[in-house]
Amino acid sequence: MKEILALIKILEKENRLDAGTVTEILEKSIEAVARKKEELPPIKARIDEEGNITMESTITVCPEDYIARLRGEDGFEAEIPEEERVENPMTIQEAKRYYPDADLEEGDQITQYYNYDETFGRIDVQTIKQITSQKIKEAKKNMILNEYRDKIGDLVSGTIVRIEHGSYIVELEHTEASLPRREQLPREHFKVGERLKAVVCDVKEEDDRKGPRVILSRAVPAMIRRLFEIEVPEIYDGIVEIKSVARVAGSRSKIAVLSHDPKVDCVGACVGVRGARVKSVVQEINNEKVDIVRWSDDLETFVKNALDPTELLQFYCGDEDDENAMAVAVVPDDQYVATLGIKGQNVRMISKLVGHPFSVITHSRAMELEAAEEAEEAEAAGEAGENAGEQEDQE
Repeated sequence: MKEILALIKILEKENRLDAGTVTEILEKSIEAVARKKEELPPIKARIDEEGNITMESTITVCPEDYIARLRGEDGFEAEIPEEERVENPMTIQEAKRYYPDADLEEGDQITQYYNYDETFGRIDVQTIKQITSQKIKEAKKNMILNEYRDKIGDLVSGTIVRIEHGSYIVELEHTEASLPRREQLPREHFKVGERLKAVVCDVKEEDDRKGPRVILSRAVPAMIRRLFEIEVPEIYDGIVEIKSVARVAGSRSKIAVLSHDPKVDCVGACVGVRGARVKSVVQEINNEKVDIVRWSDDLETFVKNALDPTELLQFYCGDEDDENAMAVAVVPDDQYVATLGIKGQNVRMISKLVGHPFSVITHSRAMELEAAEEAEEAEAAGEAGENAGEQEDQE
């Protein structure tokens, strides 16, 4: 039927579903409406490539104990082996409901074909369309859910179509997404019609008819990672690796990078000629500052690189293999405030970057602590000597 083929093509194009999916949905819808007609046995519907609809039903007359076992009735809990299962099993009494004039015996198998136009009236056809429409929406919803769940953590771009309660609604490929206020950068503003880039951070299945809700973010560390992957071919190719990212969205980001090729400078690759690559990233994130740190598997060297240009005078860490071990850096007194950053921001970011609790103390404070420790050791040694002398006197 040309009408059926035309309908399949329209649904396929409007909903981005393949023809096979649309055809299957139509078949299931026809079967669902057929099940509601009491005079019809269970029907299977098939639509061929030319749009012809075939409807058939095959029932098998079985003994009552077989039906009881199949349905798990009391006293018949044993499962029917797969090789013993038959199509649409019915007792003689159940089969008589559909074939009252037939002379039925156990083991009989009856196949009957039905004409679509003769079987369904105008109301039935309307119901088939309604069921098909609902199933199409569900299929499209599942398609979007699966597509964007696979994209969580990926960078996407879209056009702002409206603003709702401070959230930007962004038109992406095949769906709309939300960029909530909490996931935006401070002092960042867009207008309807502008394009933006953001990271897919969550996909929620909504109960209403609007479909899945895709949540975007421009504030997560993954945003920095994805932007550098776009701007730096060496990262995309795996020559340079981003080992870790620390970020205070809207203020500053730090990335630790490593080169797997001795001929390629990881920091230089990320900066680009005359800073072109890092400038592109900075412009995209509303001029947020970005520090590029050379990664090292030696924690002291890594911390020294992260502190640059601050001079690292001394470094302490109880157990570098223990992620909970405190790392302490000693810096010159006149560089201490700059090293801390605003409200300790720089120190917290370095802690995230190196993967250890991290603190900074001044050189003078380190000397005080060292002198106090030496005094305690001397006092302890003196007490030990006195105790030893007393013990000798007693002897």
